[in-house]
Amino acid sequence: MNKFVTFIAISFMSAATTHAENPVKSYEMGFETMTVFEYKQSLKKAGEDIPKFPPRTGNALIVQSVKKFSRAHTADLEFHDLIRIVNGKLLRTPADADNILQKITYKDELKLGVIRLVENKWKRIEVTMEPISELDYLRSNLLRYRQIDYDYSYRKFVRHPANSISKFENKNFQLNYTSTNSGQPITIYLQLSLFLPEKSSYGDTSMMYGFIIKTDTTKYRIVDISEIDVKKRAFKKRLAEAKKLIQATQTKVDEADSKNKAKEEVTKLLKELALAREQYQEIQTAQTEFLKFTLKQKEQSDEESRKRFNIAYDSQPKIIKDMLNNLVKKLETGADIPESDLLTLEDRGLGRQFIDMARILQGWKLYDRSLKKSQLKMIEDIISSNKVTVHYETVPDKTFEVTPEQKEGMKIVLKVFKADGGKLAE
Repeated sequence: MNKFVTFIAISFMSAATTHAENPVKSYEMGFETMTVFEYKQSLKKAGEDIPKFPPRTGNALIVQSVKKFSRAHTADLEFHDLIRIVNGKLLRTPADADNILQKITYKDELKLGVIRLVENKWKRIEVTMEPISELDYLRSNLLRYRQIDYDYSYRKFVRHPANSISKFENKNFQLNYTSTNSGQPITIYLQLSLFLPEKSSYGDTSMMYGFIIKTDTTKYRIVDISEIDVKKRAFKKRLAEAKKLIQATQTKVDEADSKNKAKEEVTKLLKELALAREQYQEIQTAQTEFLKFTLKQKEQSDEESRKRFNIAYDSQPKIIKDMLNNLVKKLETGADIPESDLLTLEDRGLGRQFIDMARILQGWKLYDRSLKKSQLKMIEDIISSNKVTVHYETVPDKTFEVTPEQKEGMKIVLKVFKADGGKLAE
């Protein structure tokens, strides 16, 4: 018996290398299968020995994979289970199971009669997948993984499987969010990227360029700029306006003096000038306090990030440490950076800021910011529009269209984020 079991196990593992050629079928309950017949054919084609299966399993299905957190996973369906009964129906032809399973949705109960190898014996087991709500179904379809964030904290990232894990995928357009280990949403992000290697820099670098998004009815502009930079620019604009007001009022005072105008008019203009100077001083004081506050916050944040970076860095193997050190050096010298290094570091989430710098130098245009309440209407418009086009505003001829899959992914991510208590940024 032990020899037979070992023979079966080895044959299963050997066939795993031929999966690329196998006619595997996927089901929304979260598992993939192939028929015993197809499995035997794949073994024969690979030149492997064909094992002897339990009786009456000629028309059964072999489970090839079970998606984590899916209904199948929750119901304890296992890799290489043999499915021979579906909702009470004994499978009499290879097509029987697929005809039934393709019609099953998250609203339906599914009972599977399976045969499983347990402690060297074939055991009959019933696996029941209970109906679930639409929200639970959407949750089960999202991809979750832990990675290092920009502040070097380990966080759980949540995104739709149709979207790339890497934000450096050309024509990337998606929503994704971070969450606590228990699943509580933290922050939702809007990500866009476009690769324009021939347009890696543009004229006036003091200008803030961004993406132009056109829906069926509206045109939107979004720029990758931090809230602190927005406030700094606002202070700068207010000070410039206040200074112009002072200059204009001073000119009026000088003109009134030169023309010997009535004392009352001159007094009134002098009061206006004093008020303008007072307003300028108030704005300048507010700006100074804001800069002091943000500097203090940055120092605290930098110190905490430095500690977390040291922990994350020390936990890496030497080859990864060397890769990150070389990336920093090559950014400083302008040397070419191997694509494999960037992909490896990005996969680990280590040195995100340096990776972004390297990608921008290559010609990548990015938007990666937390989604604000004021942008919710834009997202809803994008999701509901028949046609949505995107381009970087300095390169209007390089336009791409947001795909139905991208819209659907955004819709699901946003719905789950809000339903689980996630809040949009102010």
